[in-house]
Amino acid sequence: MLLCLVCRGGFESALVGKSPNNPAGGTSGPGGLRVALICSEDTFSHYAVLLQHLLAGLVDQAVPAALVCPHKARTDSVVPPGVEITRQPALELPLPVVSSRVVLVDKLSRFRPAVLHCLCQRRAHLARLLSRRMDVPYVLT
Repeated sequence: MLLCLVCRGGFESALVGKSPNNPAGGTSGPGGLRVALICSEDTFSHYAVLLQHLLAGLVDQAVPAALVCPHKARTDSVVPPGVEITRQPALELPLPVVSSRVVLVDKLSRFRPAVLHCLCQRRAHLARLLSRRMDVPYVLT
């Protein structure tokens, strides 16, 4: 079993899709789990094979997954079909950070994740911010 830091509501409630807004659970997807993975440029470049295997496993088990990755990341060979890709920053324009995060929250809200999984320490602040804005628990590993 993977040991993680669990914040804001616990991983067990995310597994069954429970949240303060939805105490009965029941998010879509088998088992109610929808995962949004957040990675930095370093994580994406150094652990591409691990990320590829993790995403392939989620797709294989029919778990809806989204990946928040750097804008310049080459996802062609790493991300399998069926994974929703969201870029951060959303646009490669000199937008204020706040505008870019509003776009990111909007895109992830449409995906409706049950848990946010941050794969690196560098993006922990982003995971915490998204968790608070979307009222979704997050895991940091």
